[in-house]
Amino acid sequence: MMKKDIIMFDLGGILYSIKHSYTHQALRALQRKDAEPIVFSLEQADPIFGLYDSGHIDTIEFCNHLRNQHHIIATDHDIHHAWNAMLIGIYDYAEELVLEAKKYAQIALLSNINHIHYSAIQEECSSLFSLFDFTFFSFHVKMRKPNDAIFKYALETVKAKPEFILFLDDTPANIKAAQAFGIDARLIIPDSEWHVNIMQEFTTY
Repeated sequence: MMKKDIIMFDLGGILYSIKHSYTHQALRALQRKDAEPIVFSLEQADPIFGLYDSGHIDTIEFCNHLRNQHHIIATDHDIHHAWNAMLIGIYDYAEELVLEAKKYAQIALLSNINHIHYSAIQEECSSLFSLFDFTFFSFHVKMRKPNDAIFKYALETVKAKPEFILFLDDTPANIKAAQAFGIDARLIIPDSEWHVNIMQEFTTY
């Protein structure tokens, strides 16, 4: 197995458990009864979610858009609470996995995340985040996966050749985009035992 200089992790579904259906339900409960349910799947979503993830609109604009375009009848506080419903918590194995990875390579975190979610998990994840040599949060760098720009930026920042980077993500489009740069990208199935196998692989570097 080729030794890696960088092991790059996604956050949601990889190190932090999320359940999108919980936020679907919570937002639906805030909508007018005759409103169309809000969709933010990989295949179909209001562009507002990408704009918010990439930091191109602020939280006030995001909440106002949900009220105006999706007939949400709620305060900002209630919208924040519903939006955060998907946040379950750090996986039990996460810190051990990252510490193991650090034995063999520098480690990076590349996450599509918005300001509301980051604010909600920042304290909980402070110890985990502190382990990383590089962190790329989409709302902060103003770019998001699977757009080429964020991968170019990450490559320039970590100063490693693509073939010497292992990237772990749970979204097919992100994997495809990373592979187009020559990155060794692996599609992870959340809530599986993938972390056991990958820790064994680290020892071959």
